[in-house]
Amino acid sequence: MDDRVTGYWHVYSDGKRADIPFATDKDKVFAMNSIVICAHQNNMNVVCSEVNDTHLHTVVKGESVDGFRSGLKRRLTTRVNRVGGPEAGEIFIAAGEIQTREELLVKIVYTFRNCLDCFRGAPWEYRWGVGNLYFARRKVEGTPLGNYSARERYRILECRQDLPLHWRIDDDGLILPSSYIDVDEVERLFGSVRAFLAFLHVKKDDEQRLKQSFASNYIEQRSIQDMRERANRQAHQKYGMALRNLPFEARIVIASSMLKSRTATRSESLAKALFLKKEDLDRLL
Repeated sequence: MDDRVTGYWHVYSDGKRADIPFATDKDKVFAMNSIVICAHQNNMNVVCSEVNDTHLHTVVKGESVDGFRSGLKRRLTTRVNRVGGPEAGEIFIAAGEIQTREELLVKIVYTFRNCLDCFRGAPWEYRWGVGNLYFARRKVEGTPLGNYSARERYRILECRQDLPLHWRIDDDGLILPSSYIDVDEVERLFGSVRAFLAFLHVKKDDEQRLKQSFASNYIEQRSIQDMRERANRQAHQKYGMALRNLPFEARIVIASSMLKSRTATRSESLAKALFLKKEDLDRLL
């Protein structure tokens, strides 16, 4: 039986930040809302999400993960710097493609359980996540967005885009996860309550390996993004167009320039940053 899945992504921020970008309830409301707003803007579906004081995790489904990731980064960074001052810095967002059903279930449960690093209760009691949605009776709570005027919706959500008016928000302005998470799909993925409970009992060593993998992937993607931003500036200065739109030969020229200026090293990461293959760098430079 083919266990492969397509279109699922685990998207997360740095769990080892020195600052606390989501320290207050208002910060967490904004972050939770930003996940679903940016997902909606990019035709992505939120499968699972959770926000802690220092970072966030979410599992999303769709094809526009780059747009979702960059939009989420921009929205969170703008607010963190406005509220926390210039020293707050950017919120960098990493994404990893999920390729098998078992990996998908593990990432859902990991996200669901992530609050246990900072929360003493059961994961389904943690407010800043999917809540007690899976395999439970869902209550209809909150107020539909359609009950508010466009001006009121912007004031509450800080978003001018039209959002589904059936989405419900609570008294703190949190878009309730029950409004947008397809719980039935998640339950079908696990197949049974027993399977869900079995996946909840992730071994400590497995969880530690996951954390190490996320940290390593985060660092690599951060390096790739930094190089891509430098290369993109060169592309605009030299060719008057975005890096992604440059022909192959022009991207090789920029790679050569970055190697000569020592702003990059010949590596797989540089190749990814410039939308090239590593063998292209080895063969032509």
